[in-house]
Amino acid sequence: MSRLDAQWLLTGYTLPLAGLLLFGGRCGDRFGRRQVLAAGLSVFTAGLLLAGPAFTLWLIVAARVLQGAGAALAVPNSLAAISAMPDPHRRHWLFSAVAVAVAVAGGLGAAGGIVVGGLITQGPGPEWCWARRSSAPSG
Repeated sequence: MSRLDAQWLLTGYTLPLAGLLLFGGRCGDRFGRRQVLAAGLSVFTAGLLLAGPAFTLWLIVAARVLQGAGAALAVPNSLAAISAMPDPHRRHWLFSAVAVAVAVAGGLGAAGGIVVGGLITQGPGPEWCWARRSSAPSG
């Protein structure tokens, strides 16, 4: 995989997420937050299930596009559901929990991604991640 091709792993997710975020919020206003949130989580899960056994770069990119589209439906509707809660104490607590979770996940992802990526490239190599596993028993 070239560097030019590898950029699509990130772009395949962020482009649909950023492009469809307002659309996801509008769909929640029109069709109901819970329904659109459930649809977004379903689309995101379908992307995860597609990415797992993917054996080509473009299949992984297609899975990332599905994940971005699912996230664009889920994120605004999950936050809108929290903001519509009648209990202000619970609402503030949930917003704080979401902010902390996003900060922790971002920090761990940034630091952990660099460390794990370095260990893989210095150890077994990036080919190890893309190695096809044979389903036939050896021997």
